Formats: sequence, C-alpha cells, structure tokens
Amino acid sequence: KMFFSSIFNAKPPMSGTDAASQFIQDFEQQYTNSRAPPPFMKTSYKRAATIARDESKFLLVYLHSPLHQSTDEFCEHTLSSPEVMTSISDGYCFWGGSIEFSEPYMLMNEHIKPSCFPSLSVLYCRPDGIEYCVDKIEGNINASELSRRLLVIKAVHQRALEQERNQQNERIASTNLRSEQNLEFERVQEQDRQREALERDERLRSEEAEVEAKTLEELNAAIEMSKTLDKEASLKRKREKLGIEPVAGPNVTKLRLQLPNGSKLDRRFVSSATLQDVRDYIDVYLGDNEINMEEYSLSTNFPRKTFTDNTLTLVETELHPRGVLYVQDLDA
Repeated sequence: KMFFSSIFNAKPPMSGTDAASQFIQDFEQQYTNSRAPPPFMKTSYKRAATIARDESKFLLVYLHSPLHQSTDEFCEHTLSSPEVMTSISDGYCFWGGSIEFSEPYMLMNEHIKPSCFPSLSVLYCRPDGIEYCVDKIEGNINASELSRRLLVIKAVHQRALEQERNQQNERIASTNLRSEQNLEFERVQEQDRQREALERDERLRSEEAEVEAKTLEELNAAIEMSKTLDKEASLKRKREKLGIEPVAGPNVTKLRLQLPNGSKLDRRFVSSATLQDVRDYIDVYLGDNEINMEEYSLSTNFPRKTFTDNTLTLVETELHPRGVLYVQDLDA
C-alpha cells in the first residue's frame, strides 16, 4: 500500500500551507477511513512554530517518508490511534509534512536530520524565534509506547522550558525598562551621556582586550604544558617498554639507525621486536637529546624500501640478524 506516488515523480510547486493541506487530505483518505484524523495543523511549518510559541506549547513534527516500509503501518495503527491523539492534544501543536514537498524536505535536511523513519521530533519554539529539538522519536513503535514517550517528554522538559521562557520574558522586560530609562536620560543630559558612553566603551574595550590577551596567554601556556607533559609521559612509557638492551645471540638483531643529522645509533633488539619498538627507541633518543622531529619514515637503501606497517617484526622486514635503517624527517 502506497501513501503517495514515488518521490522521484515531479511534484508541482506549492506554498507551505498548500503542501500541508495536501498532505493532510491524502493522509485522511489513505489511513483514517471513518475515524477522526490526527490534529495536523493546516499551515506552513513556520506558521505552526509561531502558533506553538504564542500558545506556549511544544511543536510535534512528523516527517512522512512515503516509500519507507514501516510508514503505512505506523500511520494507520499508531498516529491515527485515539490514545496517541489524546497525548498530542495535551500540550502539543502537531504539524506534519511529506518529504515529497519542499518545506518538509528542507526541514529534514537542514534542521531535524532524522536517523531513520518514521520520524517524530519535539521542538521547543523559543521566544527569540529559534526552534530547537528537545527529543526525537524514531522508528516504528506502537501507539501505547508513543503515547507514553510523549507524556514523558512533556513531563521532563515542561518545567525547564517554562523557567527559560519566564527568564527570557524577564530579560525582555528588563531591556525595555532600561531602554526607556536611557531615552529619558538622553533627553535630559544628552551631551553628558555621550561623553560618559564613549569613556565607558573605551574602558570596557581596554579591559576586555587585556582580559582576552591574558586569557589567550594562559591558554597557550596551558596547551604547551599539556603537550610537554604528554610527551614526557609517552617517552617514559616507551622507555619502560624498551627495557634493557639484549645481549648478542642468535635471536637478537643488531640495527644501525642513520639519523638525518648524520648521527648513527647502534642498538640490539630481539628478533621478534616490531618496527614500532624501533620507533619507540628512536623517539626516546630524540626526546633525551632534545631533537625536534615529529614525523619520520624508516627505510632501507638496498633494496630501497620504506616501511609503513609498524607491526612487522625485524625478521619479517628481513633486517635480522643485522641491518641498517635510514630515518627520514618528513617535516624537513
């Protein structure tokens, strides 16, 4: 059973209100039969958000994907159930749209971004005109579970949102009061106000610049200190992991490491050691001698080969029983 024709068929352009009305008409014909339809708002999404904001209600948004395998069952048995409609009527404005139309499609891609369908999102429409999603209900769930989740979401978020709304209204009232006081003060002492405002702004800018510079300096110092501590801790772990240099023997590999500055390091490793162990040794040497080389490669000359797999053992790299590795600074 299909709700709409394929989304790949072209749809005539419609306004947000017309598209919402068309969606509601098709939904009722397809799913409700003689039952009462869900209380979808016959208006555009933006207008629905304004109404929810004015009525201090959550905006429940249903994005309809006509080709999803669970859509028909969800619409007919869940959204259209009396239990769910009762939960929606208690504190929600309900708006729906098919992603075949431009406004729901843009809402899906730019704001709600559902992870799956069916998709219901609970939006709080703030007094400043911004809507943000406080919770999502996604996937094919039954009517009882949807009703329960709607009641839980409302109970969890209602008080906090009412407090935020009251605080916003208080801020607006306080701003309006200050504005009226400033206007009155300007009429009485315009010249003094301008002079004091300029002095205050200059002082604030100077203080903010000092605070910002100090904060940035402290942040940079903290970052450098963190990097130093991390590096020291990493070198300590590598040094402890390397342990004592093994004595010569049939299962011991002798390596010569040629550094970019011409230094040569001779060190024995057990033949089962990996290239990562060799790198740990190089890192410890570089750190102990304060040589700055963050990124480097390990390669041989004969045959010419650069190793990228640090899990290879010295036997697997054919460096056993003795070999030479050239250390190339990749940042040079």
